[in-house]
Amino acid sequence: MNIGARLRMGREARGLSMLALAEALRIQPKYLAAIEENDWRAIPPRPYGRGFVRAYAAYIGENPEQTMRDFFAQFAPPPAPAAPSPEPRRAALAHAVLAHVRGGVAAAVLVCVVAGLVLVAALGPGRTRDTSGAEPVGTSGTAAPVPAATAGVARPGVEAAATVSVAIEATSPAWVTASVDGRRVVYRTLQPGDRETLRGRENIAVRVGDAGAVRLQINGGPASVMGPSGAVRSTRITPKTSAPAER
Repeated sequence: MNIGARLRMGREARGLSMLALAEALRIQPKYLAAIEENDWRAIPPRPYGRGFVRAYAAYIGENPEQTMRDFFAQFAPPPAPAAPSPEPRRAALAHAVLAHVRGGVAAAVLVCVVAGLVLVAALGPGRTRDTSGAEPVGTSGTAAPVPAATAGVARPGVEAAATVSVAIEATSPAWVTASVDGRRVVYRTLQPGDRETLRGRENIAVRVGDAGAVRLQINGGPASVMGPSGAVRSTRITPKTSAPAER
């Protein structure tokens, strides 16, 4: 089964319409339809197209990274055909030379041709450049690097000025995206036990695909879930926020 059809069946099994899925993921319906139809030309280039496939897969319970790799692997170019052997051309050349040899020069020309063929045979087919040491270029559907969260990282001038903080902890697999002062720092599926600690100056925005699977600890306060299981929720935290406000 192709990957687009598998994702469509997963969506329909959950009773989700295309519009409902588009609203939950904030992805235009035309891109979700292109994914289901395996129309890779209609999907934005990396990293956005790969992020769309990951988000779709995570929302319906599929492995986002494996699904993304399998999806784009469907469109890998076929291997290049092998180069034709030079042996037939060499034989044809030898026959052409022998056919035009006349008179007393026949023996001399024959010796030259035979010597040339022996030399070519000794050297073997044309040598190819050794690329065994070259670094391979990846073509899989791996996502572009996502900026690391500020968990456990002391950055001069930021930690001292930080006035808002959020600790995000997953109790079940959940897709999470978060921005600190307008810069996205998290965009992935958290696994049970994964934890991200974010610090900023003005605000932190968090959006999750399964509110019941994510606990937030805001500005050092007690941890609490963002909402009911399976619900998509967003919240914006400022220095005055003490609990997640559902949206």
